[in-house]
Amino acid sequence: MTPAQRSGAASAELSSSGIADTVLTDRLTKEKLGDIRAAIHKLETGRIKGRGREEYIASLQGRLGHIERICAQDASPLRRRLVLVLAGAVKPIASEKSGSTK
Repeated sequence: MTPAQRSGAASAELSSSGIADTVLTDRLTKEKLGDIRAAIHKLETGRIKGRGREEYIASLQGRLGHIERICAQDASPLRRRLVLVLAGAVKPIASEKSGSTK
């Protein structure tokens, strides 16, 4: 996908009648999606603690809601990951410094 498509540019597709239809593809930038992924990772690794954690989660859920309104396809895997992290179903990623072996 080109950067123009990610930013909501129009593209043409042929319909069943053979006439080109314009399709808008609103998407978020990779950087914005990476910011959300990083925020979920901070929760996963326990870097967000104390009283600020609930506010952090609420803010993150709001950001995901905004993404869902723009492109549900982008938000879906992030939302699933957040649910798993909050449920404690995801084990924190082992640090390479801890000497873990693969």
